[in-house]
Amino acid sequence: MATDSPRASSVWTEMPFMRGPIGAERLRAWLPTQRTNRTRATNRRERVLAHDWARTRLCQILQLTDARKWNGYVPPGVDEHGRPVRDERRHALIELLRDVQAADEQAAGSTE
Repeated sequence: MATDSPRASSVWTEMPFMRGPIGAERLRAWLPTQRTNRTRATNRRERVLAHDWARTRLCQILQLTDARKWNGYVPPGVDEHGRPVRDERRHALIELLRDVQAADEQAAGSTE
């Protein structure tokens, strides 16, 4: 894992619903999900950063000057009410991840 990786949870907002004994229960239920999400984001980030062309495309999609600034986050497909979110950047990121996966599979197939 890269040491210069920004963490999606590096900026904590105040979460009053997490206070007290009931909050502790909520936090215990929430932390495993948060860890899973962080692991997935880290894996996405590492896969994209492994390809020069993917880093270039990522910078274009998110208007970044350095692809290493991306923490691997992809916005959710639905909002808090369950309605689909129509975000061009999200769709472009998903397409980029598909292309990276295809390139990784092709590279793995050519080494066998």
